[in-house]
Amino acid sequence: PPPPFFFFKQQTPNEILSGLVGSEMCIRDRYMRFNLNKEEKKLHRSAVYHALNNAQNGEVTYWYSKDRKANGQVRVIHSYPTSAGYCRVYQSFIKLNGAQRHMTNNACKHMDYSWRFVK
Repeated sequence: PPPPFFFFKQQTPNEILSGLVGSEMCIRDRYMRFNLNKEEKKLHRSAVYHALNNAQNGEVTYWYSKDRKANGQVRVIHSYPTSAGYCRVYQSFIKLNGAQRHMTNNACKHMDYSWRFVK
């Protein structure tokens, strides 16, 4: 069975927007310092964008590597409107060769339809 997600203190919209950065901001941080190969990074990135664009709050998007013991999950936990569009708080989980890590992230979609990741 998939591992449980952990919940963290949610940031206020002002805290989130104060950390706004580019849409591919430090994508390596999204891999939680795992040494994922190119295909695994693509799988994780696709799962993040699929969850942000399509998933309901609480719905989990999974990915699995065929080459190694790597897998991950992405779950949107909160969505809210902003004056420039809307934002989603999501959790990422990656497991590689028995080691696992999770992280809570924030992304906002603006009028130009691009996602901007925030710290």
